[in-house]
Amino acid sequence: MKMMRGRYVALLVAIAATVGVDACGDVTGLRAQLENFAVDSIVVHAMNGSPPALPAAMIVRAAAVVPITADYNFDVAFDIDNSGAVVIHTVKAVASQFIPAHRVGLQLSSKPYDEITSSPTSGFVYDSSLTVPIGQTVLVDIIDQSCSLYSFLGQNIRAKFAVDSLSLSQRLVYLHAFVDPNCGFRSLSPGTPKE
Repeated sequence: MKMMRGRYVALLVAIAATVGVDACGDVTGLRAQLENFAVDSIVVHAMNGSPPALPAAMIVRAAAVVPITADYNFDVAFDIDNSGAVVIHTVKAVASQFIPAHRVGLQLSSKPYDEITSSPTSGFVYDSSLTVPIGQTVLVDIIDQSCSLYSFLGQNIRAKFAVDSLSLSQRLVYLHAFVDPNCGFRSLSPGTPKE
């Protein structure tokens, strides 16, 4: 029994030493696994007035457009209202209150798109809809259930996007996006995030 306990303590010391050496030069000791990425051209259909099989929503972490289906496997959905404005709906704003869905926060930024290099930690409105002027930056904070509950930095996936234009006749929204796919990181700059 004492021998097993001694081996266990030795293993813990070895793990702590490895983590300590690996963390040198990094304040948190945590490293992002994926590079941030930009998508220059995304085309998505308006959810109302388009055939249901067409992509009217987006999984932000992959910047992938998808149709709205009964499993509500998306983060945000896009629409064009009667006045011709783009409206973004979070998944909980679209799903019934009886459907479990993850939380998504939206925030309009007054700063130019290229000047936003880090996501804020406050100011998001969750589980709602947002009317978005063309050219204005939208910040997104997703509580992503695929992130570990034990992630030191949290389960948040951050991104930004801006609507470039729309086609009222075709019910299409054109936008570009920038995504940090790492759980809990806030960087909206190119490369592998450090924060």
